Amino acid sequence: MFGIGGLTKNKLNLVGERDVVEQMLRLMNIALLVPDRAEFEAWD
Repeated sequence: MFGIGGLTKNKLNLVGERDVVEQMLRLMNIALLVPDRAEFEAWD
């Protein structure tokens, strides 16, 4: 997981169907890391 100041030692385990886990990782990436310009432009 990402925390203030960089990576923390705590880990998050996601369990579920592959497509659901991939969507959760995508949403966490958007929420925690903020999309770059290309990702913004790719949104419909």
